[in-house]
Amino acid sequence: MKIKISLILTLILILIMSCVNVSVKSTEKEKISSDSSLTGTSWNLINISGEDVTGKGVILHIQKNSLGGNAAVNQYFGNYTIKQDKISVSQIGRTEMAGEKSLMNLENRYIGILQNVKKIEVIKDKLFLKTDKGETLEFILNDDDDTMY
Repeated sequence: MKIKISLILTLILILIMSCVNVSVKSTEKEKISSDSSLTGTSWNLINISGEDVTGKGVILHIQKNSLGGNAAVNQYFGNYTIKQDKISVSQIGRTEMAGEKSLMNLENRYIGILQNVKKIEVIKDKLFLKTDKGETLEFILNDDDDTMY
């Protein structure tokens, strides 16, 4: 009898602990179910797949179904759709100005990854866009930027 009570109490404790763990995780990560929570936001690119690119001027502005911004040298624009944690970016275009070689390389790398992102995740003030190949664009929320593309 004592074994049954101990077993039941252990199972209840495990169940309670798993519920606590799930609620902690859900407060850290925002679920994106549509673009409405991102509409009107602006983000600064800080990392591309482990490479720090803070301060290089890559900015992502998000509007309803469209995105754009500064890709280091040129302005860019495109469309997107979000379903749960999946994102699809399409019809990316950009201006055609030339710039410093390192910035042009950054821009080409950024646009190349952006047009292939498949997963979106927001954790606190950070936005992560990921490809199926493991490439990641990491942004930080830009509260100060009032300019939209």
